[in-house]
Amino acid sequence: MQNCAKLLDSEAARIRYCSTCCQISGQIDLARESIWPHCCLFTFKRRTPSLFFVQPAFQHHRNTMARPISFVTGNAKKLEEVRAILGARFPREIVAVKLDLPELQGEIDDICKLKCLEAARQVKGPVMVEDTCLCFNALKGLPGPYIKWFLDKLGPEGLHKLLDGWEDKSAQAVCTFAYTDRPDGEVILFQGRTEGDIVAPRGPRDFGWDPVFQPTGYDQTYAELPKPKKNEISHRYRALAKLAEHFADESK
Repeated sequence: MQNCAKLLDSEAARIRYCSTCCQISGQIDLARESIWPHCCLFTFKRRTPSLFFVQPAFQHHRNTMARPISFVTGNAKKLEEVRAILGARFPREIVAVKLDLPELQGEIDDICKLKCLEAARQVKGPVMVEDTCLCFNALKGLPGPYIKWFLDKLGPEGLHKLLDGWEDKSAQAVCTFAYTDRPDGEVILFQGRTEGDIVAPRGPRDFGWDPVFQPTGYDQTYAELPKPKKNEISHRYRALAKLAEHFADESK
């Protein structure tokens, strides 16, 4: 959008612009700048000796929207799954970046927000991080965000044996994506949950705890399901569906 205005005597001037209407019509009397609502700042730059054009302050937002999103992961299969779920219509490019982020303890949302802000500080641009939890209902939500270490120490068989003394084998797979466009920006969370049961390991063992999680309504574990089917029902799919909806709305 370009709007021209007669400038009085100075080389540059600033006015306030109301973001609710998203347009300025007619000539602008810069001498009456104080009457404009204090919503969005515009800067006038020289076009001709007497005409200037408007450069909106939301240009930063447009520039940010054009930049790729750095997805913090060193897992090629996870990146492949994320790209497959988002599909070709997703309006932003997703690139993988491997960062050394602190391993935090606490609640899921707090962990994601802190990790996202630290990642943005290192990347210096738009970034998203993911935190995945496997919550056993009999254990009041454990292992939860610590599933990575439980899996590393116990393996798939050990995860299943954790519930040997419990009748309740139900669990929730939880995926949370956190996004921000800058180190001091707002962190937006997108969370998805899939209900299921913890079973004896079945299927390929090349993707985390997939062999022990059987989603409700299916007789196959995540590991046994065809990839397209898993990507239609998984906790990661549900979280990314919310993320995709957010960016689709922003790109309109």
